[in-house]
Amino acid sequence: MKAQILVPVDFTENAFNAYLYANNLAYFLDCTLHLVHVVLPPVPVEGIPLPLEEQASEKVLTQLKSFSHWHPNEHEDRFHPVETTYEVLHGSAAAMIVKKSDPTLHRFIVCGTRRKHSVADKWLGTVSSEIASSAKVPVLLVPSTARFTNLDNIVVACDEHANDDYILAQIAILSDWFESKVHFVHVKSDTNDKFEFVERDILDTLLAYQKKVLNVQVANIEGLDVVESVYGYAKEHKAELLIYISERRNFLQQIIFRSLSRQAALNARIPTLIMHDS
Repeated sequence: MKAQILVPVDFTENAFNAYLYANNLAYFLDCTLHLVHVVLPPVPVEGIPLPLEEQASEKVLTQLKSFSHWHPNEHEDRFHPVETTYEVLHGSAAAMIVKKSDPTLHRFIVCGTRRKHSVADKWLGTVSSEIASSAKVPVLLVPSTARFTNLDNIVVACDEHANDDYILAQIAILSDWFESKVHFVHVKSDTNDKFEFVERDILDTLLAYQKKVLNVQVANIEGLDVVESVYGYAKEHKAELLIYISERRNFLQQIIFRSLSRQAALNARIPTLIMHDS
C-alpha cells in the first residue's frame, strides 16, 4: 500500500497552491493524495432547522472533488496523474486534521500558509502552526508564492535531538529521490552547546539509510532568532526546502516549539517541513 500525503483544503487560492505542490511531491515520491475539508459545526438559530450532516457532507464532497480542477489552463502542464481520495470531516479544523494524521499511513501533511497581512492570514497561520506542532506526522508548510521545483538543497535546522532514526530516514528518502545536498544547520545558543557531539551520529545514521552518494554539510552558526538565522542561511545557499526538527517529549520544548511553528507558518518564504523526533 502506498503512503499518502494528507492535504487540508479550505477552498482558497492558497490551499490550491499547496495542493498543486503536494500533487508534484506525491508524483515524485510515489505517494497517493488524500484531500480533506473540515466543516465547522453550524451555530443553532431559533426557528431555523439545522441541515442534516449527511446532506452537508455530500455537498462539500462534491466541491472538494471539483477543487482539483481549478485553473486547468494555468496549471495543466504542472499536474501529474496521482491517485486522489477525498473526505469531509466535522469539527475544529486543526483538531480534526491532527486527529486524522496517522504515521502508519501518511508520509506528510501539506498545508498552505501565507505572509501575515490581515486578521484572516493570522488565523490561517494559527491553524497551520497548530497542525505543525501537534500532528503525528511531518507537516509541510507551503507559502502562497512557492512553486514546486527539484530539491537541490535542503536545509535542516536542528539541535542535539536531530539524530532520530525516523527523521533521518525521511530526510534520506527526500535526498535520494531528488539527489539533494543536505545542510544540517545548528544555531548555537551558548558555549555549552551539545550539538557537536551528535554530528557524527547524524552522518553515520544518514549514510546507513541513503542508497545514493551522501552529500551532506554540517554548519554551526550564531544568531538570536532561530527562524531568521536559519532562513538567512537557506537563502544564501538557495535552498528549496527548510526542515525544522524538535524534541516532542519535553513539555517546555513543546511550548517553545509551538511559538516557533507559528512564527515559521506566518513568515514562511520557503516551503518548510516541521518534524518532531519519535
